[in-house]
Amino acid sequence: MQLSELTKTQFRFIIHLADRFADADTIPGEFTRSELRKHAAYGGWSWAPAWIVKDESRRTTRGAYSVPELTEYMNLPQTDRDQIRATDNPDPRVLFGQVATAEETEDEPEPATV
Repeated sequence: MQLSELTKTQFRFIIHLADRFADADTIPGEFTRSELRKHAAYGGWSWAPAWIVKDESRRTTRGAYSVPELTEYMNLPQTDRDQIRATDNPDPRVLFGQVATAEETEDEPEPATV
């Protein structure tokens, strides 16, 4: 899954993980279920995200899951990440061009005919 395919809630979790690893030298590519649960709890979620732990394609070994979206997010330029963090409830589909914004979809007024 790519960042542009995430829901707002999923994207908020990726941003939360990125904030937790902002000062780390390396960004982990995989997490155990207990690590995901710990990070989720720190961010106010009750459980490890089901969209990660229930997705068989993310399982790397028993109890470990790949989260490539974190690396993708961390590879964005710092200015882009700062802008995303400053956005209230960012929608990744809009941010990454998958859905047009309201301004982009407004039709220009028809010229008046005489």
